[in-house]
Amino acid sequence: MISTSAGYKTNVKASSRQWSAKVDIYFDGEASPATSLTATMISAIDFLEETQADGDNPLGRVSSNEVVLVLNNKDYEFTPTNTTGTYYGKLIPNLKVEPYYGLMVSGNYEWISLGAFWTGDWDSPSQSVLSTVVCQDRLYKLGDKDVPLIPTQENITQAVVFENFLEAIGVTSSGYEVDATLTTVVPIVYYPKGKVRNALTRLAQAFNCTVSMTRDNKIKVSNNRTVGASVVTFSEDNMLKVLMCHRNFLIFIPMLMLPIQFIQ
Repeated sequence: MISTSAGYKTNVKASSRQWSAKVDIYFDGEASPATSLTATMISAIDFLEETQADGDNPLGRVSSNEVVLVLNNKDYEFTPTNTTGTYYGKLIPNLKVEPYYGLMVSGNYEWISLGAFWTGDWDSPSQSVLSTVVCQDRLYKLGDKDVPLIPTQENITQAVVFENFLEAIGVTSSGYEVDATLTTVVPIVYYPKGKVRNALTRLAQAFNCTVSMTRDNKIKVSNNRTVGASVVTFSEDNMLKVLMCHRNFLIFIPMLMLPIQFIQ
């Protein structure tokens, strides 16, 4: 669950809220300081959680997240062919991007990370004042790698199967979370050849799991056979408003879907 302050929890339920956005882009490499773009430079951030899903088996799937970043390009700063632009030569694929949204709390914005993503191709039409780039998460990037040679194993739990696979493709233990309830012992385990995305999908389907990304850039393997505890309760006293009444049924709409104030 995302950690927020008490003030955030109070303000997010208010009838009037003040939001903003920012994006950190690593134009000079991930080891260099990021360039922070403020709300005046951002036209839109479309965050689609678990937008990419592999396979149509409801018993297990691999899903990744996507961010569509739309920037103000009235000065052509984000046009890759603009030789006088600040970012000329830097608007390339595979740049790390970290978008945030912020809620005003006690005079300052409290920023919430949407995760880490990497850019695709930049689309900056000459007839438009907007520049758009689609960004994919780490799981999507890993999916294009080839599965390395992993020895066949015997009598290990489903959790260890995932852990061994993730570490074999270069993910350290700090980069993943595997559901501790995956305790079923598998007599013989072999890892399919091909792309990581396809292999992960086959494992997820075999063990009835969902593989996704967390906001702190970790690969998460969840057991579909268990139900986690609820983290929040919505009621008509705070987060819900009555939308309409039909016979004996009341239909509610979350307050978070109502119009909010976005400040540049």
